[in-house]
Amino acid sequence: YFVLKSSYPENHKELEQNIKEHLKWRNSNRHNSLLKILQKKTYVI
Repeated sequence: YFVLKSSYPENHKELEQNIKEHLKWRNSNRHNSLLKILQKKTYVI
């Protein structure tokens, strides 16, 4: 769950799109720098 501080979507469709974009961004980050950092620890997100 997250909140976009910069702008609130005007309708549900826009909100859905924002969530998809956010998930895409988060997933790409997870496979890059985040993963390298987490590999040094014993737990996985």
